[in-house]
Amino acid sequence: MPLTDEYISLSSKLNEKRFSNNAKDIRWEYLSAQLNLEYHNELSFKMIATALKKREWPKNLHLPDEGHLEFKLFQKLLKTVHEVCQDEVYFAVQTPPNTLWITDIEYDLIEMSYDEVLKYFDKYFIGYLYSDSKSWIIHTDTDLLFTIVGGDQRLVNRILYSDLEAIECTSDTRIDNKSDRLNNIS
Repeated sequence: MPLTDEYISLSSKLNEKRFSNNAKDIRWEYLSAQLNLEYHNELSFKMIATALKKREWPKNLHLPDEGHLEFKLFQKLLKTVHEVCQDEVYFAVQTPPNTLWITDIEYDLIEMSYDEVLKYFDKYFIGYLYSDSKSWIIHTDTDLLFTIVGGDQRLVNRILYSDLEAIECTSDTRIDNKSDRLNNIS
């Protein structure tokens, strides 16, 4: 499926609702291939934007809202984590702007069960989520176009081999806009 002027969104139902009922989700891996970029764990949005500018940005290509893990993806990710780790108690550290939409508190630590997590975050998730065992963490931030998940190799493998788009990283992996040193676009 080549990039066209049809409505496309990347992992974001917010964009689908905002722009068209015809929105399609595409994966970063697919977009990278269409732009002749190497898909790897330090691929940056800046590199994708630079490649798109060289071939004219499709007028209806809408990227995910920064730091907003939409509910459908959050639900899949949390279900995968729950199946592997079987935790009963979850802690959410809510960060702005999400806390300001739900309460007047800027930062908030909330203890809840798996079911309560899914009810509380009914649109999307911003912040940190971890279990009382501290064996895993999910983090998304309003300045990131992706979500970071940390955990043991068993959890990482389950996520990598699920239908979620995931790339394995290490503590040395750069995630900023200058991270991509493999794709050279001038």
